[in-house]
Amino acid sequence: MKVWSYDFVQDRTADGRVYRTLNIIDEYTREALMIRVDRKLNSTDVVDALTDLFMPRATRRSI
Repeated sequence: MKVWSYDFVQDRTADGRVYRTLNIIDEYTREALMIRVDRKLNSTDVVDALTDLFMPRATRRSI
């Protein structure tokens, strides 16, 4: 069973500009699957990041 978590972290650079990180981890292995950094991150960025992770890991289930 795979359980992934994601969270945003926000901070400021030395010159006061805001940036955010999107962190996605595997709860079982504690592996950092992706860390995406940008000035602004929104729901579309989350969907894109998860899609990037799902595609290579996709498996077929037999019925």
